[in-house]
Amino acid sequence: MALTEQELEEHKKEVERLNLWVRDLQDGGFVNCVYCGHRYGPSDSTPVALADALKQHVASCTAHPMAGLVTALREIAAGGAGAVETARGALAAAGIAVGTEG
Repeated sequence: MALTEQELEEHKKEVERLNLWVRDLQDGGFVNCVYCGHRYGPSDSTPVALADALKQHVASCTAHPMAGLVTALREIAAGGAGAVETARGALAAAGIAVGTEG
């Protein structure tokens, strides 16, 4: 079922409201990487929202399984042959079983 323009606008406003709410909750608080423990907090000179800083950290955190997927995507973009195995390894590290079909 397709949304009307009005319904779509209402949903967009709700998403924006909730994003602001999350930022308010994090204001003055800390966010941590649950895999390596790296912590971002109010005393950091991070020019972005803490949640955005954490997303950037996850992409390069050697302990976080998502970093392996980022590496695999970069390999795919560069035409690298090892990208599929890198992605499988990252998914396996995250506890996600994948088949061996190519």
